[in-house]
Amino acid sequence: MQEEIKIKHRLYKIISLVKSHQYFDSFVVSFKSKKYFMRKYKDTPSFLASLNNYQQLKKYGINIPKLVAIDKKNNILLFKYIDGELVSNLLAKEDLKDVVFDRIFLIYRFARFSKIDLNYMPEKYMFDGKELYYVGEEFFAANKDKNLENFGLRYWLTSLEGINHLEELGFDINKKRLIQKDEVNKKIVLISILRW
Repeated sequence: MQEEIKIKHRLYKIISLVKSHQYFDSFVVSFKSKKYFMRKYKDTPSFLASLNNYQQLKKYGINIPKLVAIDKKNNILLFKYIDGELVSNLLAKEDLKDVVFDRIFLIYRFARFSKIDLNYMPEKYMFDGKELYYVGEEFFAANKDKNLENFGLRYWLTSLEGINHLEELGFDINKKRLIQKDEVNKKIVLISILRW
């Protein structure tokens, strides 16, 4: 792996590879000891599609990491670095705090107002202790069967679906944390009512 990469006439140090994806590789990079998150796309159509999705999500008011540089020549997007944890990582350790649910419902309000739905899987969100950011990029027309209340929230709890999903992501989850279906349904209703 190369140690440095040039983006818009600046030389960034590559700190680590975060993920190698089908369409891009993502890295943590730094410039003058300030960290950034970088995506280097493997082809121009993927780069342009991702840039378009970012611009649309921004227009819809979805809380996403700020885009700080666009390098069209090299198919690179550079984002503000979020010093936090993926919600999936947090849930694997303990039940999510109320503030995390408060923040996902703020994002959900903007999605509903814009008549879209997002990918509500917990690994698509990063929490820095105060703010929640959508770090996925997919969105689609509003769909009551795939919205947060009717679908997504199950994966933000230690429901059967939530635990199975965390295990698919590679987490070892204590089965004693499993919440029974009736209790999950009550929690979802309570979480939703308190935030509408």
